[in-house]
Amino acid sequence: MFSESEYNLIKRALHFCAEGPLFPEWEFQTLFGLSRNEVLSVSEFNTQAAVSAELALAINGALSNLLYYPHGKLPLVQSQVGPIEQLEKLGQAWSALYPPA
Repeated sequence: MFSESEYNLIKRALHFCAEGPLFPEWEFQTLFGLSRNEVLSVSEFNTQAAVSAELALAINGALSNLLYYPHGKLPLVQSQVGPIEQLEKLGQAWSALYPPA
């Protein structure tokens, strides 16, 4: 479905969302639909296993929030996670397979 490098990009995105400076604790749950610990706990998912609802929600949240919120942080996202163009492409492909609820 996705390449190893794409899965690695997703895992970096999840880790950065959960551990990075972009999302304050008071709004994390609202933005992601999951707690910071829940996002972190699914960040080392098995790429061969079925995608759980929690993992799909975490990945949709990570890819969309890194690209569109908070504003003006794309250079930081790119330096810590990966190329913005790849994140956009991956976000579109992921949400086509696992539409946000």
